[in-house]
Amino acid sequence: MNFQNKFQWNETISSSYYSCWKYTSSKQHSFPLHCHAYYEISYIYSGERQEFFNGHYYDTDTGSLFFLPPLTVHGYHNKTQVQDMILQFSPAYLQAIAPYIEKNTLLTLSSKDTPVIKVLPDSRLHTLLKELHSRCNGTQHTTGSHTPPDNQILIQNLELGNLLLQLILALLRDSFLIFQTEERRYSDFQILDPVINHILSHPENMLSMQDAADMANISYYHFSRLFKNATGFNYSVYCNQIRLHLAEEYLAHTHMTIAEITEAVGMETNSGLTRLFKKHYGISPNQYRKEHQNV
Repeated sequence: MNFQNKFQWNETISSSYYSCWKYTSSKQHSFPLHCHAYYEISYIYSGERQEFFNGHYYDTDTGSLFFLPPLTVHGYHNKTQVQDMILQFSPAYLQAIAPYIEKNTLLTLSSKDTPVIKVLPDSRLHTLLKELHSRCNGTQHTTGSHTPPDNQILIQNLELGNLLLQLILALLRDSFLIFQTEERRYSDFQILDPVINHILSHPENMLSMQDAADMANISYYHFSRLFKNATGFNYSVYCNQIRLHLAEEYLAHTHMTIAEITEAVGMETNSGLTRLFKKHYGISPNQYRKEHQNV
């Protein structure tokens, strides 16, 4: 599994405000489960794919816009060739524009039902996305560079940043997104990055909560409280959720045996995986595979 701790795999969180890239991926392409400490907006210009978002699958196609808050576990499997645009931005981007935004005020989905909306061809959203697509060429706005960009690059970055802000405002005006004051802060997401990196990358070797606290360089008590605030789950429950999500992926998209999946997700026995799976989904792993396999 992969953990995306950099903007578009290229820029570090601490030095980037936003980035924009366009991609074309084949029918066979998949992106494994991962998460990151910043926001992401993906928009499909053509094609169909199945998106995974915090334990649920969503069928998306041309015109679908997907919003991902920080620390959202997500991934996808293409059904056809897909052309899309990925916009990523940190909370620092919004705070730089509007310094009165509190550090624990975060953008979130107004409805918990779905993270995806269909963009209508004649809408303001579609016009903004079309403009963004025309200007999106792998542009990143970063801080702390020792080599100042030339005037043309500065103009391009400002234009892209302005369009991104307009897109966020349009999503707020359409009530797809809202600002919400929460106990967690952006710094919480950054502290938990290495821990969730390990959970996703090494499910067969989950850390104890004490080891996870040591990795985050905070006390056991502080880690327990911060992890629950940031993810909504106790640490052990979260680890089991990740195991289940990974098991779903293997069942639906590989020919791995139950024994191989059991080992891959860090369960001790096949029966233990089956009990956990049935408790959460009401069916056995084999039944799930029969209903969802897509390889």
